[in-house]
Amino acid sequence: MKTILSIVTRFLKTSFRNRGNWMFMIVLPLAFTFVFGVVPTLGGTNNKIPVAVVDQDHSALSASIIGQLKSDPAIQLEQVSPNDEDRLMRQMKVSVIMSIPAGFEADAAAGRPMTVGWTAAPNVGGNQDIATATASLQTSIRQWMLFGEPAMQAAIKGGATPDQVVSAFVHAMKSADKIHPLLSTKQELISSGGHVQTHTLSQGALSTMGFSVMFIVFTVFGSTSSVLNERITGTWKRMLASPMNKGTVVAGYGIAFFVMGWIQYAILVLASRFIFGIHVPWNGWIALVVSLYVLAMCGIALCVANLVQTTEQQMGIGSFVAIGTCMIGGVYWPLEIEPTWMQHLAWFVPQSWTMKAFDQVTSGTITSALWLPLGVLAAFAAIFYVTGIVQLRYST
Repeated sequence: MKTILSIVTRFLKTSFRNRGNWMFMIVLPLAFTFVFGVVPTLGGTNNKIPVAVVDQDHSALSASIIGQLKSDPAIQLEQVSPNDEDRLMRQMKVSVIMSIPAGFEADAAAGRPMTVGWTAAPNVGGNQDIATATASLQTSIRQWMLFGEPAMQAAIKGGATPDQVVSAFVHAMKSADKIHPLLSTKQELISSGGHVQTHTLSQGALSTMGFSVMFIVFTVFGSTSSVLNERITGTWKRMLASPMNKGTVVAGYGIAFFVMGWIQYAILVLASRFIFGIHVPWNGWIALVVSLYVLAMCGIALCVANLVQTTEQQMGIGSFVAIGTCMIGGVYWPLEIEPTWMQHLAWFVPQSWTMKAFDQVTSGTITSALWLPLGVLAAFAAIFYVTGIVQLRYST
């Protein structure tokens, strides 16, 4: 054990003496967190839901509904053309697109059922605030229809003109917002005999956790390149040929690589909290997710280190793996906006399962859905880490 600790200590001291490691482990992660997690919130927090409306009816009734939406302080409304829907969804500039079809007012005047199109962006499900506000907006629209239709039917039966029918609908719709329910409910989740609080992550916390997933790759690839350097200089061969037990050497280096990955995560999370005031949740489940992910990436990095011939090749492949797999795995954007073939490809990269596990753990409730990403991550860790360690043991 003393020999293993000696190897780990020596490796960590050598790593932190290298100024290049400081750049990848501290400077770049904090710069990314500041630019993408802090800067977007400097202008003040805007809690309004960005809603786009496509009005294909261009009638008094559709204009009244749009006006009612504009009066809602929780909504940031924008009228767009049908051609802009796909672009807005892809760029995630809106959370909801509501479509009022042609003939909407005619259906109302004739007493026919009215239909409103509703499309939610992929980012709605990942933000609890937006998801809750969006559900509230949908409820309001249903309530407008629920109150407006009986008033409209009564006006029709009374022989009202089409304009009067529409006016009756608009009046009932506006009155619906003034009615308060007699019964209020409170939702409480109970798990394992205790109360469970749900958590909503800030943009900074989401950015920090996402960037930690990416920079762990850079760190472990940089760490495992030390083995490649010792192989090139002949130090590794002499070390394995020494009286020191080969298994002890391999165990020491394996633990050192794992510790470096964890140090990277801890540096980014702690620095973000104490420098930028970004609070990232912490519990045993997150520790398990991070540990499995670090083991998987250490194994991949070790496999690559035993195949390449130079340090430049190792870091080049590491950069490609870090950026490419993070893009595919949904670290930079939601998986739902990726093409279908990329979503299928994401099944084979650890980042996608890590982000899914983070989503489950940070929601505040642990469900059976967590076991799938944990199981896949454990499989990645077992396969790649064991393979990498075996290669390390027999490399010369």
